[in-house]
Amino acid sequence: LLSLEGAVEPVLALSSPQQVWDRHVYWMSSDRSLQFARLRGQAFRSTPRSLNFPYPNVELVGRGSTDGEGGLHVPFWVEAPNKKGGELRVASIDSRGRPRFRSVLRSATRPEWVRTGVDSTGGLRILLGSQGELDLYTLDPSTDLPAAGTRVLPSTAGVRHSEIGFLPETDSSPGGMALGIVTRGAPGEAGVAHEVRWVSMRGTALHTVGGFSLTEGQSLHSIVILADEFWAVVAEANGTHTLVNRSGVQGPVPAGQMGALVPHGDGGVVLRRLKNGGPVSNYTP
Repeated sequence: LLSLEGAVEPVLALSSPQQVWDRHVYWMSSDRSLQFARLRGQAFRSTPRSLNFPYPNVELVGRGSTDGEGGLHVPFWVEAPNKKGGELRVASIDSRGRPRFRSVLRSATRPEWVRTGVDSTGGLRILLGSQGELDLYTLDPSTDLPAAGTRVLPSTAGVRHSEIGFLPETDSSPGGMALGIVTRGAPGEAGVAHEVRWVSMRGTALHTVGGFSLTEGQSLHSIVILADEFWAVVAEANGTHTLVNRSGVQGPVPAGQMGALVPHGDGGVVLRRLKNGGPVSNYTP
């Protein structure tokens, strides 16, 4: 697609299912400058453009989205001058390259994690997690209004991870957009129990997928939550990684195969990594 003089971390924007072949790639070229280009299929639709942020420093969080009108929405975090907390904002860039900087959240403490998704209209959804709480903000692509937020689950829920997904339609459920979450339970003989389940966009329980336990020295590296299955990579205290799912431990991840855990078309997962100089390598557990 493009050759650059220096190394960058490109991000492929999210999009609604109807426009997966029309979205953006963007990357930071300096502490205050963003470059972006619109894709059509597997080629650039336009030459890269630049956006200069009116802030001393910014950090990209989550993944941005491309709306149905060709606008790009990029969430970013701005640290407060006193280094305590800051503000989560979204740079909304229309199809002509004109930017707007829209507020999401101003907080004395930075959220522990940020996850993003996109609805069928192209609206950007932003999940924020902190101290076991789960908040959901929606950014309307057609207005200049700030993001509207709501508390999905309180701190007592113990949410450790959440992601936006889609459940298939069944005889008992209409399916659609939902939240896959991991909640932390009480410590036991097998370690600290973690439950994997689905809830609605308003926090109503839908169904439980399964669970796993983490012992001392272990941590959750990554997870993919499917309709009735999950796959998780657990980081061990010695630096190795183990793959687990609803059936239990599936074995260690071979040295050199560690990558991003992503869903596969057959209902399973693959570990995807970019080799130095290309190409993309897929390891199927």
